[in-house]
Amino acid sequence: MLADSRREEAEKVIRTVRLEMVRERFQNVKLWVVTVLLACGAVEMSAAAEFDISEILSDFPDFSLLNQLLTKTKVAAEINAQTGITLFAPSNHVLSAFQADVPNANDDFMGDLLRHHVAMQFFDMPGLQALQTNLSVASLLQSAPGGRAKDDVVLIANMPPSVLLDNSVETRVVINITQVVSEISIIQVDQVLRPATFPSLTPVSSTTEPPTDITATLDSFGDFSLFSSFLKQTGVDTIFEGRQSTAEGITVFAPTDDAFNLLPGQWFQNFSDDEQRLFMEYHALDRFYDLGDLWEFKHLPVNTVATTLDKPGSFLLHINSTAGVVNVAAGRSNATITATLFQATPFIMLAIDTVLLPYELFGDSMPIEMNLSVSTPGPAPSSLVIPPPPPPPPKSIARGPHSSQSTEPPPPAIPGGAPEDIRALAASLTFTLTTLVASFLLSSSLCL
Repeated sequence: MLADSRREEAEKVIRTVRLEMVRERFQNVKLWVVTVLLACGAVEMSAAAEFDISEILSDFPDFSLLNQLLTKTKVAAEINAQTGITLFAPSNHVLSAFQADVPNANDDFMGDLLRHHVAMQFFDMPGLQALQTNLSVASLLQSAPGGRAKDDVVLIANMPPSVLLDNSVETRVVINITQVVSEISIIQVDQVLRPATFPSLTPVSSTTEPPTDITATLDSFGDFSLFSSFLKQTGVDTIFEGRQSTAEGITVFAPTDDAFNLLPGQWFQNFSDDEQRLFMEYHALDRFYDLGDLWEFKHLPVNTVATTLDKPGSFLLHINSTAGVVNVAAGRSNATITATLFQATPFIMLAIDTVLLPYELFGDSMPIEMNLSVSTPGPAPSSLVIPPPPPPPPKSIARGPHSSQSTEPPPPAIPGGAPEDIRALAASLTFTLTTLVASFLLSSSLCL
């Protein structure tokens, strides 16, 4: 009995040694095959690196309208030809509301608008939230046919707890929908982006030439009728239009009707004709600055048209950019730029949320009922910044026929019994080795 027991133990040891030898030889062969596959697999890896934006978005029904527009305008093909990019994606609800506001937008208009939503740099949510400085990132619109917007950029500012886009407190990134690592990241935004290089967000201003009638352009937006009427009444509209033909150009700040309605009834009529003209000229800088320029201003005093034409050294505005918000400080009020209404070099018209009140006209005798206290230039009120929900981990997309999870069967356990275990292991190893060799032959043919 003792001899039989020792013989069985010896056989177990022999089988174990044989198994380990088989595994070792197999691993050596496997390592050699994998090395060759890596060396010759450049073609296959390159093919796997391609993505199809239409196919990716088809997995997300809330972005079906964006997918349709990208295909219709042929922007999808331009996106597929890029790598290392970020698509800022408005949902169906956001895009539908925008189309309702701009019902006559043609394919060229929508194509350029969508190109502006593609930043030519890869960002995920952690990357955006880690930004320490404001960024101006080239957009796909820079490469639009005909060179319509060679300087177009997406403006990005990390203003915790939100990341803002295009200098607007109303346009925030929401969530990282999905990404193909280092190739394309798709991030949802809660508003349609408003490109500064666009002449307007309405079809009425689809030209890239400066407007011949500033008041008509203002009237097309519907929210600037009071500013437009004051321009006509004082004749300052012709002064502004005349500066379009100068080398310096002009930057116009247009307060909304709501901003004017905060002021008491007859304040404008109480000014003399000259004072009314100075007041309106105070709402324009004496040269052209786009938003990218204004982003660089830090408490900088700037001449207005009133300074240049009438009152040298006075009627100044102070421009300051903080965390992606541009503030315009007047003598008795402080405004924030909320949107680009029209831009065609050397003319730009920017919407502001407060009427600019020069100290030279209002001084210390400003009526109390106006109740417009001057605030220190800085970021917009925090109440306008809605924290986005915490982003879930982005959905990973498997590229090509390979997934991120290994499909290779786990190594079999070391047998301790019948010789059938060795035969089963050998069969498993043979199958796996055959698969590797077949893959090697296929890759070799591609390399050739």
